[in-house]
Formats: sequence, C-alpha cells, structure tokens
Amino acid sequence: MSNRLIKYCPRQYNVALGATSIKLGTLEYYRHMDPKFSIADDGEGTHKITIKEGVEIPLTSAVSDRLSGGAIGGNGVTIIPKQNAKVVATVNNVYIFCVSVTPPEASPSLDQAARFDSTYDSFWEITDRIAFRDTIGNALANTLTLDCLSDHSRRIVESLPIANLSLQVLMMDNPVEYVESREYRIENVEDVERIPHANDALLRAIFRKEKRDEHQLEHRFIFAVRHPKLDIMLSVRPEPILIPLNRLHNMVAAGSPRRSG
Repeated sequence: MSNRLIKYCPRQYNVALGATSIKLGTLEYYRHMDPKFSIADDGEGTHKITIKEGVEIPLTSAVSDRLSGGAIGGNGVTIIPKQNAKVVATVNNVYIFCVSVTPPEASPSLDQAARFDSTYDSFWEITDRIAFRDTIGNALANTLTLDCLSDHSRRIVESLPIANLSLQVLMMDNPVEYVESREYRIENVEDVERIPHANDALLRAIFRKEKRDEHQLEHRFIFAVRHPKLDIMLSVRPEPILIPLNRLHNMVAAGSPRRSG
C-alpha cells in the first residue's frame, strides 16, 4: 500500500463533504503569516548561501551560476570576502496547496489535525493525486486574471504585444524534504560543488523546510504562472485565491473523524 494524502481543515472547507471551493495559499503568504500559527514559515521559498570570510573562490561561469544564477560575471577573477558574505534568493511567488502524508499503517485523526490548528475538526483524502492536481490547475487557469499577478509581473505582461499575452499554469507536486538548515555554507572552495545550480536550487527551495516542521509530513502541490514565449515564471500576489470546484467527487474521499486513545 502507498502513502495516503490527507488534508486537515475546518469542516466547512471539506470538499469531500460538499465544499464547493478550495483555497490556494502562496509562498509569500506563509512567509508573512503570524508566527503563532504552526504553518507560518518566514523561510518559505528562499535559497540562502553564506560564504565564510577569507575563502578564495575563482569566479568561473559555473561558480557564478551556483552563487548568483549568472548575475555575477564568471570571468575567472578570484573573490575573497573580507567578512562573511550572504546570498539570498527568493523564488517567484507561486500558489501552493499543502496536504499531509500518512503512512499506510497509520490512520489520520483529529488529534493530528489539531497539531496544525485548533480549529481543524475535519479531514479528507486525495485518492487520485494526478487527477486532483490537474483539476485544480485547470480550474486555476480559468480563474486567473491579470489582477492576480504581482505589480512587477503585470507590467511585464502588459508591455507585450497582444499576440504574446498567453499564460500557462505549470503544475507539479512532491513531498517536502526536511533539512537541518536551508542555508548552504561555503567554508572552503570545495563546498561550492555541493550547491545546486541556480535553477535547480530555486525549484528545490519550494519543497524544502527545516526539521522543526517535520511533524507536518507535508506533500505540496505547486501552481506557477508561466509565460511560455518568454520562458519565465511570473509572480502572483501574496494573497490566497479561492478556486471554485465542481468535479472533485471521484478523486477525494471524506475522512472519518476520530480522536486517538
């Protein structure tokens, strides 16, 4: 048997019990959420590198890509930080929907729901992961307007000819990787090789959280707005979006609320 994907929530938002919409959060929304909430995370979607003072790094094009995505010219010059240097990159803001992974030998419960939020008194299960992801992504594509884009991304789109105004919703999902720290530390030149290339690092950043949140056992569905001709990801506004749904009945199942013990 495979792992089960469980969504804990207040009963009125349980789509398996008749809720007709689903709320997608964003990376920025969770970064700025009140930290008293267990799902708040001020490091969501961030990629951090610290270079130790005095480390000599030959700035080749490959090193430049790892450290800055090529923003710093890779001309072979050696850089030597006079103090600890930090590089922080943030993923373009995307929509996310988070559920919990429950091993086949375990059972979801309201006690587990309460670990996320004391108002969570219900849960439902995704029984067809791919169909669920595609249905949400297609519904989002039919809901999005230019008003959903960040100011900067909207200006990019509005400056284009009409023939180039098409946008896409890119969909992906993965379990979250829990790490001791999101930060990559360079204490000698060999450490540079451990840092993924910029594009890979930013993608990984969406699915990386720190060990302190490991109890959440999270699986994430990501919905990013992409401009296919420019081949860039656009940022959405920080606010969550409510997506109307009417075709989920064959890919979700209602949970049976219970308390452990």
